[in-house]
Amino acid sequence: GRAGAGAGDDDDDDVPPADVVPTVRTAYVRSLLNAEEYATAVEYCRSFRHASSGGGSGGDVLYLRQEEAYAQYRLRNYAKARDLCRSSLSAAGHDPDDPTAASADGTSPPQLLGLMHVYGQALYRLHETQLASKVYLFLQSAGGADDEEAGEIATNALANAVANVTYCGSSASCTDAVGAEDAIMEQVDGIGDYNYDLARNYALLLLLQATSASELHRVIKLLRQAEEGGRIALEEEEELTEEEIEKELAPIRADLATAQQLLGDRQSASRAYFELMKSGDPALQFVARHNLAVLSSATNPAAAAKQMPDLSDESVSSKLTPAQLRTILLNRALLALANKKHDDARKALAALKAAVAGGGAKKARRKGAGASAAAARQVPPAPPARKDVDGVLWSSRAALVESELLRAERKTGEAATVLQTAMDDLAAVEGTLEGGSSEVEAVQFGITALALYKLEVDRQSALEPKAESEEEEEEEKDDVTSPPLDPIDVLSGLPKAIMTRPAVLGALSSLYSQAGQEEKVAEIIDMLSSSAADSGGSSDAETAKIKSSQYIKSGRYEDAIEILRAALDGDANLSEETHMELTARLVQALSYVDPAEAEELVTSLEEGEASAPADGDELEITETPRLGKGGGVPADAKVGGNFGGESQERNAKRQAILHRRARKRETYLQQLEDEGRYDPDKPSKPDPERWIPKAQRSYNRRGRRGRQRFVGAQGGGTGAGADRDAAKLDAAARAAAKREGIAYGPSKASTAHMEVASGGASTRRKGGRR
Repeated sequence: GRAGAGAGDDDDDDVPPADVVPTVRTAYVRSLLNAEEYATAVEYCRSFRHASSGGGSGGDVLYLRQEEAYAQYRLRNYAKARDLCRSSLSAAGHDPDDPTAASADGTSPPQLLGLMHVYGQALYRLHETQLASKVYLFLQSAGGADDEEAGEIATNALANAVANVTYCGSSASCTDAVGAEDAIMEQVDGIGDYNYDLARNYALLLLLQATSASELHRVIKLLRQAEEGGRIALEEEEELTEEEIEKELAPIRADLATAQQLLGDRQSASRAYFELMKSGDPALQFVARHNLAVLSSATNPAAAAKQMPDLSDESVSSKLTPAQLRTILLNRALLALANKKHDDARKALAALKAAVAGGGAKKARRKGAGASAAAARQVPPAPPARKDVDGVLWSSRAALVESELLRAERKTGEAATVLQTAMDDLAAVEGTLEGGSSEVEAVQFGITALALYKLEVDRQSALEPKAESEEEEEEEKDDVTSPPLDPIDVLSGLPKAIMTRPAVLGALSSLYSQAGQEEKVAEIIDMLSSSAADSGGSSDAETAKIKSSQYIKSGRYEDAIEILRAALDGDANLSEETHMELTARLVQALSYVDPAEAEELVTSLEEGEASAPADGDELEITETPRLGKGGGVPADAKVGGNFGGESQERNAKRQAILHRRARKRETYLQQLEDEGRYDPDKPSKPDPERWIPKAQRSYNRRGRRGRQRFVGAQGGGTGAGADRDAAKLDAAARAAAKREGIAYGPSKASTAHMEVASGGASTRRKGGRR
């Protein structure tokens, strides 16, 4: 209050200088922020933001703007924080839509840098990642940041990049915002404390861009290093409990489970997701439930649909990234299609289109009606990073779902038209891009997916029965059908990066062979050879499969044998499955030329398989197959598998029971371990009387009368007779007795070798009543 005293005040010594007042006010506001009194800070900033007098920072247009924007951000008023940052940047001479441009006076005061930090975070929360990436580019190029601040900028830039990835290389200058790998790893290790957040975000970016198993293995290695380094860094903070440390590291374990799922390690991924379900983070629990539903969708889509979480909880959906929201909506639509719930699929498709277009809950609430509005009300907007490329790609994925819905309504013509329109849109975008860029490759893959799917739509349309009634015939006339695609034209017209792959060339060679165009088959075989040479021989096995198949079809058995032997002898790292497939093809080719050698090769394979000893430990942990109602033993009859002869709903219930039992067992063992009654490394010996009812065991205090009755091995009888029977089976004791010359076992000669006489005469009874 004394800061506003008049000039006539006698106590002039208590009045601070005019240039000190702004500094004092700034310190007071920051103390409010440290005390988490954000609402009070907002009101104070609004009252004194323009109350500047004198020189110094009093005339600064950014006075208290950073503090007010940060307070709004912490109050989760992200739109207000963004708008305040935009108006402040404009007043300071910056273009809020292009933060990388230099300011009017060419300077970057500390208030501006702090405001940029808040601006970037607010844009990230509002899913405006394209503009946020430019903010982080400005912060990285501004300079003057210490190691800790530089690591924070890199961490946020990576988080923004991975939040809106559509394909490898999209995400709004992802490479520029992230920087080189060496610089990132140097920032991870070079800061005082291990920056596990930066390491995790970088591994997550590699995960979203991975296209091979080796890249996924590398991601798993980086994530495990991030978890270990984060645990060490957090354990050094004495005020953190073990529970808080586990909660902090839970997102890393979620990313690790996703990498294992993509790698095909379903068991490890499922176990990790079940552990994440116990975490206190609703967003992580949501993602774990979704991924568990995806895992089970292939075997039990009905149970997966029930397990799929709902996006209606705004407190959870607001914490998901745009890429997560779009993926979840697409999976919901596909799962509804798999269960033939077309209404649910339409709702999910409408929500996906609204999210991709940038619509959201507010717009839907104003409309207040309709399936599309109800679907959009469940999710916040999740527009792609770039509408010109990413947006068209997501629209093409929605077109796949829409075409399947139309085909289910027997509107195959409209389905083909929707696919053709999406292909035309992608082709138009491809013409605006520079050749060789990752965007071009992504668009080409999108066109390929649509074209191949349209091939299937045309094929199934040709197989559908003709209209039987006049009404159906009129509907078919109204159904405008685009011209069908020729498979050879589609495959041969694919981009070179796709068309030269062995699988595509193999399909093309089969089509040409069926059409009788052997010269084309020869050309494709030459392309396969050059493709294998360009890839350094990495595709020799796949090339050998395709070329040998074509040679066998055309009667060139010697050439097929030569290629297959070279593939088997040239690569020592072939998988067992690939080695067996190549050997089978070799046997097939040899059967035409040298049947004796083919039989010899088959015999050697059978002997090798028979001589392979069984692993006792592996057999011991192998689960016993479960019988289904049909009486058979299905191949996947195990926990989480499909029980033969049962409906999907009953199967889902039994799976839930088995999983519940497994969880209870783990909880019980953990409780025993905590009480010191169980050590997993030193399991206790089993009770030798576990086969006997508890009431009859020797250590049972109750019912001591007659407790010696009915004891012994199950089914072995009791008393001396049981002991004699057991002695007959003791081969070691008999052998030892024979060496010592001692008689062992019953002295009476056995009559087991004698046959029982049978005849027509009846036995005579000696006296007694009849």
